[in-house]
Amino acid sequence: MRRIVARYWPASFLLTAFFFWPGNAAGQTAARDLQENDSEKSEAAVTPSSEAPETSGEAARLGPGNSPVPHAIPDLLDAPSPGYPEEALASGIEGAVVLALQLDENGVVQNVEIVREPGGGLGEAAAAATRDSIFESPPAQGPPHELRRYFHVVRFVLPDEARAVINQAAAETPEQTEESDTEDIEESPQPADELTVFPELMTEVSAPYPEAAREEGVQGQVLLELDVSATGDLDAVRLVSADPSGWGLELAAVKAAWQFRFSPAYAGAVPVPVRITYTYGFQLQEQVVLESVEGPKEGESVDPDGPVNLSGTVRERGTRRALGGVEVLIEKLSLSAVTDDFGYFQFRGIPAGLHRVLVAVPGYRKFETEEEIRPGQATDVVYFVRESPLGVPETVVRTQREKKEVARRTIAIETIERVPGTFGDPVRIVQNLPGVARSPFDFGLLIVRGSGPEDSGAHIDGIRVPQLFHFGGFRSIVTPILLDSIDFYPGGYGARYGRLTGGILDVRTRERYEDQIHGLVQADLLDASAALTGSIRKKGDPNPIGGFVVAARRSYLDVILPALTPSSVDLSSVVFPQWTDIQGKLTLRPGDGHSLSWLAYFSQDRAGSRVEDPGRADIESTQGDFLFKNDFWRAAIDWTYRSRSVFSNRLVFSVGQDFQHFDVGQFASVDVEAFWLELRDEARLDIQDWLELVLGADIISSVYAFEFKFNDFDVRTFGNDPNAEREELVLADEDFGITPAAFLEGRFKLADERVQLVPGVRLDYYVIPGQFSFVTGDPRFAFRVSPDPDRRLEFKGSVGLYHQNPQGYELLEVTGNTELKPEQSVQFSLGTEIRFTDFLSLDLQGFYKRLQDLVVFSSSGVLEDGSDSAWMNTGDGHIYGAELFLRCEPVRGFEGWVALTLQRSQRRDRPNWDFYWYDFDQPIILDIVASYQLPFGFKLGARWRYVSGNPTTPVMNAIYDADDDSYIPLQGTYNSERLPDFHALDIRIDKDFNFRTWKLTVYLDILNVYNRQNPESVVHNFDYTEKTYLYSLPIIPNLGFKGQF
Repeated sequence: MRRIVARYWPASFLLTAFFFWPGNAAGQTAARDLQENDSEKSEAAVTPSSEAPETSGEAARLGPGNSPVPHAIPDLLDAPSPGYPEEALASGIEGAVVLALQLDENGVVQNVEIVREPGGGLGEAAAAATRDSIFESPPAQGPPHELRRYFHVVRFVLPDEARAVINQAAAETPEQTEESDTEDIEESPQPADELTVFPELMTEVSAPYPEAAREEGVQGQVLLELDVSATGDLDAVRLVSADPSGWGLELAAVKAAWQFRFSPAYAGAVPVPVRITYTYGFQLQEQVVLESVEGPKEGESVDPDGPVNLSGTVRERGTRRALGGVEVLIEKLSLSAVTDDFGYFQFRGIPAGLHRVLVAVPGYRKFETEEEIRPGQATDVVYFVRESPLGVPETVVRTQREKKEVARRTIAIETIERVPGTFGDPVRIVQNLPGVARSPFDFGLLIVRGSGPEDSGAHIDGIRVPQLFHFGGFRSIVTPILLDSIDFYPGGYGARYGRLTGGILDVRTRERYEDQIHGLVQADLLDASAALTGSIRKKGDPNPIGGFVVAARRSYLDVILPALTPSSVDLSSVVFPQWTDIQGKLTLRPGDGHSLSWLAYFSQDRAGSRVEDPGRADIESTQGDFLFKNDFWRAAIDWTYRSRSVFSNRLVFSVGQDFQHFDVGQFASVDVEAFWLELRDEARLDIQDWLELVLGADIISSVYAFEFKFNDFDVRTFGNDPNAEREELVLADEDFGITPAAFLEGRFKLADERVQLVPGVRLDYYVIPGQFSFVTGDPRFAFRVSPDPDRRLEFKGSVGLYHQNPQGYELLEVTGNTELKPEQSVQFSLGTEIRFTDFLSLDLQGFYKRLQDLVVFSSSGVLEDGSDSAWMNTGDGHIYGAELFLRCEPVRGFEGWVALTLQRSQRRDRPNWDFYWYDFDQPIILDIVASYQLPFGFKLGARWRYVSGNPTTPVMNAIYDADDDSYIPLQGTYNSERLPDFHALDIRIDKDFNFRTWKLTVYLDILNVYNRQNPESVVHNFDYTEKTYLYSLPIIPNLGFKGQF
């Protein structure tokens, strides 16, 4: 069953229609009249006024429902002076009372309704005096007198004696008085010639939908003209037009508008009155009403075990984005629900009748409406809330996902798109989390807890991808509209993930889609992107059965910069990175808990330059083309089944291809190509309320080929004899590998889930047929214990064994060692989580990693061709440290966090050798991120980073090689010195413009604001007697916009 219900959409007001203030010549007369009226009204303690909306003949036309309409009020002939209530005098209350009147044909008051009052009994006093007032006879033409409504304003001003008592009671201190006297002497500021600050709607009231219009399905909009005083109060409301007219929309809109309150407009430093136009819209939405089990009758109490008879979704107005973690309150019942990640909420057993519903969203205006609950029916609604330009939340309610991992950090996309330094790319936020080291030149390498980049992996929906960032690290390969969340595991993760000893980054794509078509267009100085998403429905069925999203992005540095550079500048050796992304996802839900998705994405990177140095023409590696190409694509099909009882299953099959090409001048080129097949199945079974089992399998297989081509090489001595003959050398191989795995994990939830135990085991098998194979078993265990029933304090820990396959080039016959075995890591962690308040929390964790069987390059090994170099499993090491994550979730417009990592990473190549600091050992990593919602839709954010410099090996001296006419450096102890520390400040400024059906965001992101020169590597002169540094990026501004509809 379906019924049509009424919704008003909060209207937009246009400030370009007409402004007036004393400094504006076009509005001086109107302003003078308004100021004169205000002066006259301030002479008496109580002054009735007859300001009312005027109406055109079209607006007064009767509709089929014979609904009341606002009308121009006649002149006031006689009115008794209302008494000033003692309660208002004692409390110092003054202000305007707005009354809605009904007059007969002789101007006699028939009915009085209080529309707005300041309190203290002023409303009743004004109404009592107005009932005895006489107005001029209304004109005979127009609607019947009983359908006309007139708006009458009565202003109360405190008598001087009452104001003196109030001022004396609040007498200032001597210091304050002296300061005030000083200010009084100063000359009053003069208004500017134009508005510098526009009024902002601070208090917005929803208009009740007229019953006649609702029953007949009438929709429309009402155009009003509002006079906003210098204090932000309304002085007048005028009806300009209504479309359609005569259905009661006009009266409802005028009544609601009289209750609005604005922030003052300013001309320079002076608050001024303005006149604005305001469009009030009335729109009917189809509301789903389902037959349900009989709920409580009107007047009965709530039945918490009753049927769901009120549910819905909360969305952002303009973008229609679902809002999670939002409180929906039924006021009189003091009953609330919190929306889930998809904006959905529900109530059970709500008594029949009318209920006032409030929606409080942090950073959004409070939404109020009334819902009618009918016996035997369930109602489903959609609430659209409007973002507040001040960003001050009415109520803050937060929920947490169930925690199973010790160090899982999940970030909501809407929180992280505006973090400074990310250029609006949500995936780059991972670089600001604890445990993540800074990548050289910020190239986007994933360096986690002292491990190497090759030890950590990136995934999209659980499927491994070769990279997650484009060349240069400016952008990730996934556009924001495709994202749902980002899961980051720095270590200690369960048996679901394997084949790595470092961290896991898993990007989750969206599973829910907007009810209507939703689009995004974004562009800045780096690239431009566009995306479209929406739902899929069967013909004739309004309920969606799925959805889709498509997106594309292209950089244009390689196009714009050459076009803007003068022709006299040689750009042949300049590297211009270029990247392209194309992505799409389609989801269908045929019913009965089944969901089927198709996901495909393509990523392309290009970067290159050409060098021709006549002075070094004899060195091939410094001449010619330097080119980097990296292309890959993936296509995946995902089937998910969720039963309503105890079982769920997810099966993913993926295919893909990687291609990489490198040109190293005239010296060499590298081509690597791989074709991938991946299959992953994961089942969850709820055995009991306290026990959940997860079991699954994943298989990765690959057909790969590579070619190393040296154009001019000493084949006989491999470069040891400068006089040897040189020729072309090609190293090529192709092969097939497969790595099936199985995992099992139990989740025990005891003591009201305050004790959680997660044992697990993973088995991996790796084989290249005809060459080698090995099996690894990884037991793992994690726990969470909370002595607090509210779980504001938790202790957590983990221990586990992790194995990682050797890299491909380390295993291949022509370049590596086929006898290698997997690297091994034993990992321990122990920590605590403390939630001080609903918005302030602390995550503190210590970790230790023991590394064994590390693959190192050895000159004592022997390859099949007789060369004296090989890869061997003789390395070991250890990593230890602590992580602090202090987070303030959004509260009163502020949010941010402090991420501090203290760690050390040491390795050695032989058991009896000394340890050395690993290449990515960064003892101190500090990130401070903060943002604040400013008035008028502005948001300001900042990020400050401090990172210890990477280790480096010093050059102690150099020997001249006469045969080669070059110097050979003599190096000191490996990684015994360190580069200077890195620190930089990034800021970001956003401005949101909210419209009725779309939203525009303009932003400025500035990297390295104070232009710090941060060394990235050491550069020596020709004989190694002098050195300097190669520095990271200087100050970089990036201006862009994002439009959403």
